[in-house]
Amino acid sequence: MKSFLFLTTFFFLSFSAARSTEFGNGGKGIVCPAAKTVQFYDTYESVQRYMLIPYLKDMNLSVCHIPEVEGWEILVPCLSKSIDLALESLQRVKPFDPVFVTELERLLHRFVTEAQFIDGELFPTTDAGIGFIPQGCELKQLAVQHVSQFKNDSSYFISKPLWIQLSLADRVALLIHEVVYKRALQITPNISSSENVRYYSSYILSTSALTRQKYAQIKKILLEK
Repeated sequence: MKSFLFLTTFFFLSFSAARSTEFGNGGKGIVCPAAKTVQFYDTYESVQRYMLIPYLKDMNLSVCHIPEVEGWEILVPCLSKSIDLALESLQRVKPFDPVFVTELERLLHRFVTEAQFIDGELFPTTDAGIGFIPQGCELKQLAVQHVSQFKNDSSYFISKPLWIQLSLADRVALLIHEVVYKRALQITPNISSSENVRYYSSYILSTSALTRQKYAQIKKILLEK
């Protein structure tokens, strides 16, 4: 354990509970310049903090490569592939919670029309809670969601430069994170951080066996303030 602590950088973000909805929230990426890698934070945390094995971990960029060219249409096929895999991932918990999962499926089906890819960096949100990243790496805002206020406004904003560097497994994990977070906030508006969302999502995307009782415990944690 001590050796692991030396290899990580801890961060803690404090904030009022209301900020998760007032200023937006969303998933983060771990950018490691030396290794030239970008990883979705939830995937990293699920292994290092919760000791879970992501069942999609072997899926890489070669499965769905995105050319580094301009245009929304070039992103749609890979986004659609990621959505299909996210929908598939939800099936393992749907028997335990059909109503909740059906709502997540609905949000995933709408994601293409509600998301916007940004050529640049997103303002950081302060909903991460406590966590850690590898030494020499930095935390970047990968996606932000909010309640759209204006005509033609998007519900989700995604950093294209970071998205195109993610593995397919990480793209799926990001989608699960966003729709779970959105639905959780609809049920419990003042959720204080994304930690509970990350914990719930980690189990959905892991090889860990789930019983109805275990799922109920994880779901209860998800909706706590």
